Amino acid sequence: MRDILCTVDFNERTRVNVYQDLDALQFDNPVQRYAGDIECVTIDAGFLDTSTWDTCDSSVCDVRYAALTYSQEDAVDDAVCAVRKHYARKGMASVVAEYNGPYQGCWATFVIASDKWSENELQSFVNEELRMFWDGDVYLCELEQLHEWADAVGDTMTTWETVDAMGGFYANTPDEAAALYAGEYAEVA
Repeated sequence: MRDILCTVDFNERTRVNVYQDLDALQFDNPVQRYAGDIECVTIDAGFLDTSTWDTCDSSVCDVRYAALTYSQEDAVDDAVCAVRKHYARKGMASVVAEYNGPYQGCWATFVIASDKWSENELQSFVNEELRMFWDGDVYLCELEQLHEWADAVGDTMTTWETVDAMGGFYANTPDEAAALYAGEYAEVA
Protein backbone atom coordinates (compact mmCIF):
# COMPACT_ATOMS: atom_id res chain seq x y z
CA MET A 1 0.00 0.00 0.00
CA ARG A 2 1.32 3.40 -0.94
CA ASP A 3 1.48 6.15 1.63
CA ILE A 4 -0.63 9.24 0.96
CA LEU A 5 1.67 12.24 1.26
CA CYS A 6 -1.16 14.76 1.31
CA THR A 7 -4.85 15.16 0.54
CA VAL A 8 -6.21 18.39 -0.90
CA ASP A 9 -9.96 18.96 -0.79
CA PHE A 10 -11.21 20.85 -3.84
CA ASN A 11 -14.74 20.96 -2.50
CA GLU A 12 -16.85 18.78 -0.20
CA ARG A 13 -17.29 16.12 -2.90
CA THR A 14 -13.93 16.14 -4.68
CA ARG A 15 -10.36 15.72 -3.45
CA VAL A 16 -6.95 14.67 -4.69
CA ASN A 17 -4.56 12.31 -2.92
CA VAL A 18 -0.86 12.71 -3.69
CA TYR A 19 1.67 9.87 -3.57
CA GLN A 20 5.32 9.54 -4.49
CA ASP A 21 5.39 8.25 -8.09
CA LEU A 22 7.59 5.18 -7.73
CA ASP A 23 7.11 4.15 -11.37
CA ALA A 24 8.39 7.51 -12.63
CA LEU A 25 11.36 7.35 -10.26
CA GLN A 26 12.23 3.90 -11.57
CA PHE A 27 11.49 4.25 -15.28
CA ASP A 28 11.39 7.95 -16.19
CA ASN A 29 14.90 9.37 -15.73
CA PRO A 30 14.79 12.84 -17.37
CA VAL A 31 18.27 12.27 -18.82
CA GLN A 32 16.90 9.32 -20.79
CA ARG A 33 13.76 11.22 -21.78
CA TYR A 34 15.82 13.99 -23.40
CA ALA A 35 18.56 11.71 -24.76
CA GLY A 36 18.12 13.09 -28.28
CA ASP A 37 18.72 16.65 -27.08
CA ILE A 38 21.27 16.27 -24.29
CA GLU A 39 24.20 14.09 -23.36
CA CYS A 40 25.04 13.06 -19.82
CA VAL A 41 28.29 11.59 -18.56
CA THR A 42 28.79 10.42 -14.99
CA ILE A 43 32.11 11.65 -13.64
CA ASP A 44 31.90 10.25 -10.12
CA ALA A 45 29.17 8.41 -8.23
CA GLY A 46 28.62 6.30 -5.18
CA PHE A 47 26.28 3.30 -5.42
CA LEU A 48 24.70 4.53 -8.66
CA ASP A 49 23.96 2.42 -11.72
CA THR A 50 25.49 4.74 -14.32
CA SER A 51 24.00 2.78 -17.22
CA THR A 52 20.71 4.59 -16.62
CA TRP A 53 22.43 7.98 -16.67
CA ASP A 54 25.19 7.94 -19.30
CA THR A 55 23.86 8.96 -22.73
CA CYS A 56 27.17 10.12 -24.20
CA ASP A 57 29.21 8.65 -27.02
CA SER A 58 32.37 6.62 -26.44
CA SER A 59 34.73 9.53 -27.15
CA VAL A 60 33.43 11.34 -24.07
CA CYS A 61 33.84 8.18 -21.96
CA ASP A 62 37.44 7.94 -23.19
CA VAL A 63 38.14 11.56 -22.15
CA ARG A 64 36.58 10.92 -18.72
CA TYR A 65 38.54 7.69 -18.26
CA ALA A 66 41.87 9.29 -19.19
CA ALA A 67 41.34 12.24 -16.84
CA LEU A 68 40.30 10.03 -13.93
CA THR A 69 43.18 7.61 -14.52
CA TYR A 70 46.07 10.01 -15.12
CA SER A 71 45.15 12.95 -12.89
CA GLN A 72 47.88 14.09 -10.53
CA GLU A 73 45.69 16.10 -8.16
CA ASP A 74 41.90 16.01 -7.94
CA ALA A 75 40.75 13.41 -10.45
CA VAL A 76 37.08 14.41 -10.35
CA ASP A 77 37.77 18.11 -11.00
CA ASP A 78 40.25 17.20 -13.75
CA ALA A 79 37.70 14.90 -15.38
CA VAL A 80 34.97 17.55 -15.20
CA CYS A 81 37.30 20.10 -16.85
CA ALA A 82 38.46 17.64 -19.52
CA VAL A 83 34.92 16.57 -20.44
CA ARG A 84 33.62 20.16 -20.54
CA LYS A 85 36.61 21.16 -22.72
CA HIS A 86 35.82 18.22 -25.03
CA TYR A 87 32.21 19.39 -25.37
CA ALA A 88 33.28 23.02 -25.95
CA ARG A 89 35.51 21.87 -28.82
CA LYS A 90 32.46 20.20 -30.34
CA GLY A 91 30.52 23.49 -30.00
CA MET A 92 28.25 22.19 -27.24
CA ALA A 93 27.10 23.98 -24.10
CA SER A 94 27.71 22.09 -20.86
CA VAL A 95 27.03 22.35 -17.13
CA VAL A 96 28.00 20.39 -14.05
CA ALA A 97 25.38 18.72 -11.88
CA GLU A 98 26.38 17.62 -8.38
CA TYR A 99 23.89 15.87 -6.13
CA ASN A 100 24.09 14.35 -2.68
CA GLY A 101 21.61 11.65 -1.79
CA PRO A 102 19.50 11.09 1.25
CA TYR A 103 22.02 8.67 2.78
CA GLN A 104 25.77 8.23 3.05
CA GLY A 105 27.38 6.84 -0.07
CA CYS A 106 24.81 8.30 -2.44
CA TRP A 107 26.27 11.12 -4.50
CA ALA A 108 27.00 11.88 -8.13
CA THR A 109 28.77 14.37 -10.34
CA PHE A 110 27.54 14.63 -13.93
CA VAL A 111 28.36 16.77 -16.92
CA ILE A 112 25.26 17.54 -18.99
CA ALA A 113 25.81 18.88 -22.51
CA SER A 114 23.81 19.84 -25.58
CA ASP A 115 24.18 21.39 -28.99
CA LYS A 116 20.43 22.18 -28.99
CA TRP A 117 20.01 23.74 -25.53
CA SER A 118 21.77 26.85 -24.22
CA GLU A 119 23.85 26.77 -21.06
CA ASN A 120 21.02 28.60 -19.23
CA GLU A 121 18.48 25.99 -20.38
CA LEU A 122 20.79 23.19 -19.25
CA GLN A 123 21.30 24.87 -15.87
CA SER A 124 17.54 25.24 -15.39
CA PHE A 125 17.09 21.56 -16.25
CA VAL A 126 19.79 20.59 -13.72
CA ASN A 127 18.44 22.88 -10.98
CA GLU A 128 14.79 21.99 -11.41
CA GLU A 129 13.67 18.79 -13.15
CA LEU A 130 16.81 16.73 -12.65
CA ARG A 131 17.18 17.83 -9.01
CA MET A 132 13.55 16.95 -8.31
CA PHE A 133 14.07 13.52 -9.86
CA TRP A 134 17.25 12.97 -7.81
CA ASP A 135 15.47 14.07 -4.61
CA GLY A 136 12.43 11.86 -5.31
CA ASP A 137 10.08 14.81 -5.80
CA VAL A 138 7.98 13.14 -8.51
CA TYR A 139 4.33 12.60 -7.65
CA LEU A 140 1.20 10.69 -8.62
CA CYS A 141 -2.17 12.39 -8.14
CA GLU A 142 -5.46 10.53 -7.76
CA LEU A 143 -8.70 12.43 -8.10
CA GLU A 144 -11.48 11.06 -5.89
CA GLN A 145 -15.18 11.88 -5.72
CA LEU A 146 -17.58 11.20 -2.92
CA HIS A 147 -20.21 8.60 -3.80
CA GLU A 148 -23.36 8.13 -1.75
CA TRP A 149 -24.95 4.72 -1.55
CA ALA A 150 -28.45 3.87 -0.36
CA ASP A 151 -30.09 0.50 0.12
CA ALA A 152 -33.76 -0.42 -0.27
CA VAL A 153 -34.62 0.40 3.35
CA GLY A 154 -33.02 3.86 3.22
CA ASP A 155 -29.72 3.21 4.99
CA THR A 156 -26.91 5.25 3.42
CA MET A 157 -23.17 5.05 3.23
CA THR A 158 -20.53 7.21 1.52
CA THR A 159 -17.24 6.16 -0.06
CA TRP A 160 -14.49 7.91 -1.96
CA GLU A 161 -13.94 6.53 -5.46
CA THR A 162 -10.94 7.19 -7.69
CA VAL A 163 -12.15 8.74 -10.95
CA ASP A 164 -8.81 9.81 -12.45
CA ALA A 165 -5.10 9.38 -11.81
CA MET A 166 -1.99 10.83 -13.39
CA GLY A 167 1.67 10.53 -12.49
CA GLY A 168 4.92 12.19 -13.42
CA PHE A 169 4.38 15.51 -11.66
CA TYR A 170 7.75 17.13 -10.88
CA ALA A 171 7.15 19.49 -7.96
CA ASN A 172 8.90 20.77 -4.85
CA THR A 173 6.12 19.57 -2.52
CA PRO A 174 3.12 17.23 -2.68
CA ASP A 175 0.81 20.27 -2.32
CA GLU A 176 2.46 21.85 -5.36
CA ALA A 177 1.89 18.62 -7.32
CA ALA A 178 -1.81 18.69 -6.37
CA ALA A 179 -2.06 22.30 -7.54
CA LEU A 180 -0.39 21.44 -10.86
CA TYR A 181 -2.79 18.54 -11.33
CA ALA A 182 -5.85 20.63 -10.45
CA GLY A 183 -4.76 23.54 -12.62
CA GLU A 184 -3.92 21.59 -15.74
CA TYR A 185 -5.65 18.23 -15.81
CA ALA A 186 -8.46 17.64 -13.34
CA GLU A 187 -12.03 18.53 -14.15
CA VAL A 188 -13.03 19.41 -10.64
CA ALA A 189 -16.79 19.23 -10.22
